Amino acid sequence: TMMFPVGEDLNVSFAVTYLTTGETEVADTQPGGSGYERKWATYDIAVKGAGSLQLTDNLGVGIGMKYIHSLLAPPDVLEWLSRVTSTSVTGGSGQAWTIDLSLLYIWNNFINTDLFGMECFKTLRFGAALQNLGPEISYVENGGSDPLPRTLRLGLSLGLLEEEAHRLNLNIEMVKILI
Repeated sequence: TMMFPVGEDLNVSFAVTYLTTGETEVADTQPGGSGYERKWATYDIAVKGAGSLQLTDNLGVGIGMKYIHSLLAPPDVLEWLSRVTSTSVTGGSGQAWTIDLSLLYIWNNFINTDLFGMECFKTLRFGAALQNLGPEISYVENGGSDPLPRTLRLGLSLGLLEEEAHRLNLNIEMVKILI
């Protein structure tokens, strides 16, 4: 992830995420079979551009657009499966565009008590994000698709102890998969 300040209250960021389930192997081991063998790595890659804007001293919002490409099986494996099963096997890769929305509210001087020269309970932060909003990912060339994991995230962070060199926070996050 890279972030660039564009103005006093605006930041732009770019990120690339790569996920893999590791190596997958297919082999025709039937007596008299073709002897076909193939190994490949399944993966998902997401490229995201985002912007965040500080609306007030305490409130910021963000929006991001993401392109997702998923590879389940390469074309030559699908061709081999089509020959072996005598049916058309398609949809080894898919793609989708999604949008992420976020919000951050910071409550300064929440309680703010002093303990041994350190500020306690000074800052409370609340964050919310909706992820993967948009159409389903399409794997099959004939129009079939699968839902993306549309997700709601809510988080709280309470500054338990804060001083110039150290900070101790209590963080709580709730994640709900909507689809």
